[in-house]
Amino acid sequence: MVTYGVLTDTGVLVENPREASRLHSKSQYGTPLNQNHLLLDTIEAAYLVSEHKLTIHVNKKTILTFEDFFKLTTQKNPHFDSLFLIYRDLRKRGYALKKTPKPIQGFIHHIKKSEEPKKTIYVFTEHDQFSIKETQEILITAKTEHSVVWYGIVDEEGDLTYYEVSYITPQGNIHQEIMGSGQATLLENRVVLFDKDFANELHQKEFYGKPFSPGLQLSIIEAIYLMKKNHLTIKTIHNKKISATQLIKQYQKIYPDLPARIQVFEKLKHQGLIVKTGYKFGAHFRAYTHRPEKTHAEYLIHVVGCTYKERWSDISRAIRLAHSVNKEILFSYQENNETRYIKIGRLRP
Repeated sequence: MVTYGVLTDTGVLVENPREASRLHSKSQYGTPLNQNHLLLDTIEAAYLVSEHKLTIHVNKKTILTFEDFFKLTTQKNPHFDSLFLIYRDLRKRGYALKKTPKPIQGFIHHIKKSEEPKKTIYVFTEHDQFSIKETQEILITAKTEHSVVWYGIVDEEGDLTYYEVSYITPQGNIHQEIMGSGQATLLENRVVLFDKDFANELHQKEFYGKPFSPGLQLSIIEAIYLMKKNHLTIKTIHNKKISATQLIKQYQKIYPDLPARIQVFEKLKHQGLIVKTGYKFGAHFRAYTHRPEKTHAEYLIHVVGCTYKERWSDISRAIRLAHSVNKEILFSYQENNETRYIKIGRLRP
């Protein structure tokens, strides 16, 4: 059955009470109005036209084709094509969607089953930017509304990718206390520990560094952390003692975000994780919840600022790489001296 709809300034009006009731009660389309009328959102209307279930009339003589209606609505909303593609895909998968309020481009899916949370789907193109600030606001709203957050990304060819976005606090099971202490040597861009006994303790208990002949090679951040814990003193190759503050100042010239990385490293260690460089995976850190000989690293952590923005085309590569090596990608940032982690994981609706 093809429903008759009339184009208005706010959407498409279905005036026939029986058709209005059928569309709303059976398929959850539209917003009921007085006189048993039903107002369809333009995206709902476009979908119904594409499925040959609705004709849209400007007047009694003029019927808008799908192409005409699509062009008309895109003039008013440049995001219309992306919204339509996500809406059509999820509708065909059985999701009943309602448009979110402006200015956010997305949908809300209300689940009838009480044990399932509602989902809020936000729509982006591959050329849009992933924003920590925007995502933070979305997740705060979602928490108050008890909603799960999905991001739907539309690429240039109209292919769709979905991600679930959430806050997470990674927790590990590594809480062995380092008891010893030792002295290491600062080379050009790494720290080498030649004390065999202390090197073995560091590596065996918490997997610090990488074995180097009879000693251990530490990363700069590992060395700074151990110095702050009074487990390590460092001297240059000229036998000059260097403090943690001096070491940070020296390497901050190369890595301006070094203090932020150190803070995240310290937080992850406090949460019982083994933390190693994530360089080979394109991230700042990789983190293990158990000992590395028992499991692979579960997380890749990328340290960013609270104003961080990046194109979705670049974010997609990071997520794809993490999934290809069976890890979860976390974006970590500081807010009010707290370390927060946003997890973005690919999903199939």
